[in-house]
Amino acid sequence: MNKNAITIISGVIILGGAYLVIKSLMKKNDSPIAPLQPIQNTPTPPPSIPMVIPPFPIKKGDRDSGAPLSPIGKVVSLQKLMNQKGYVPLTNRYVSKTIKLVEDGIFGNKTEEALMYWVNKKSIDNQSDLNYLNNKINPSIDSFVK
Repeated sequence: MNKNAITIISGVIILGGAYLVIKSLMKKNDSPIAPLQPIQNTPTPPPSIPMVIPPFPIKKGDRDSGAPLSPIGKVVSLQKLMNQKGYVPLTNRYVSKTIKLVEDGIFGNKTEEALMYWVNKKSIDNQSDLNYLNNKINPSIDSFVK
């Protein structure tokens, strides 16, 4: 065989090998592992069980233990409940933008103002007041049926 024939045969073999490698890489993946699905963030529905925060009343001047850095107690629970929807400050009633409370566990002027916005009261005096507030913020289907 002459040198040109060997070069042509070598070239054909190399090109054929390259073709087979590319074809195997382009082959559809038949692995049994399912493809990743995107994570969908769905909001957690509000609890349907009425909140219970003993003892009552909850009023201006109350302060949870650990407030303001890491509050645990009735005031921060009340603030979290009202922050589910926010409130419109008394000074901006004609603006529809709602704001959120700082969940610091201190029942101050802004917490009182938010409570006035939701239930037209300056304190939560008993469980019935708390249930009323919870139903205003998280209306149940039963309240639409009545």
